[in-house]
Amino acid sequence: MFEELHKIIPDLVCVSLRDRDMDNPDVIGEGLEYKAITLPAVSPIVLLEWRRKNIESYLLCPKAIAEASGQPVENVKQYMQQNFALMIDDDGYVEASPPEPIITLDGKHIFTKETVGLEHIYNCNKYDVAQKMTAGEVCEDIKTFITRVRDQFGVQ
Repeated sequence: MFEELHKIIPDLVCVSLRDRDMDNPDVIGEGLEYKAITLPAVSPIVLLEWRRKNIESYLLCPKAIAEASGQPVENVKQYMQQNFALMIDDDGYVEASPPEPIITLDGKHIFTKETVGLEHIYNCNKYDVAQKMTAGEVCEDIKTFITRVRDQFGVQ
């Protein structure tokens, strides 16, 4: 479909971003590049994939969850430890290469699991949490994604 549109609109460019889901983390290269499909070097398409299992996995920031829910950060940290076996610092893991359990955990499940998910317990969702995150709490992969999109679309 893209190729047909590209014939009509030669300046058309595209960024595809996928959750990693069950893919092996090794399919993600430098700059979140999805390595399972090879495109020409000058392709108008950029294929990207999150290093972590899904976007929600980047939002496991106890301080932002506490801000969004109005609860003390220590309560949030204790709850995550007791119910999901997660010991996460106040600011979460912002580095591109956090410990392997952070790469493989299902953040969507932690937010939405019926009766015990963060949304149910703290009455806040991933969007509420994202709005409360400070620049210092935003993961490097998110910043990389934004940079890649800006570069692809020529935005300064």
